[in-house]
Amino acid sequence: MEILVNYWAVLVATIAAYAVGAIWYSPILFSKTWSVELKRAPGQMVSSGFTPTAAMILEFVATLVMTYVLAHFIVLVNANTVALALQLGFWAWLGFIAMYSLSGVWFEGRSWKLFVINVGHRLIAILVACAILGAWH
Repeated sequence: MEILVNYWAVLVATIAAYAVGAIWYSPILFSKTWSVELKRAPGQMVSSGFTPTAAMILEFVATLVMTYVLAHFIVLVNANTVALALQLGFWAWLGFIAMYSLSGVWFEGRSWKLFVINVGHRLIAILVACAILGAWH
């Protein structure tokens, strides 16, 4: 089975999903709470040794891969409407992102508040990407 993916739709969906993160973790929404939960100074975006620019580029690439995979899933299950694509996005988020992220609470001692902020971001980003991919299918 050949899977035909609309690369323009993937690019636009990636940009939109990435923008969700930029807004989500900005002072407009959760920047302060996120910093407090990570025990970081406000505005300290990364602590992994990456520069903020490098971290943002890597996050864009990760979002691009995620969107490309979602586009494949949409084709594979024939989710050829926005509603079907949104359902697929929700179930992918619940089964993979939300469940996998629970280990941060259980094993790393991360707070439930941080869990909700992080998986909430991923849910909205995936739904935005799926809506675009489903509409542009």
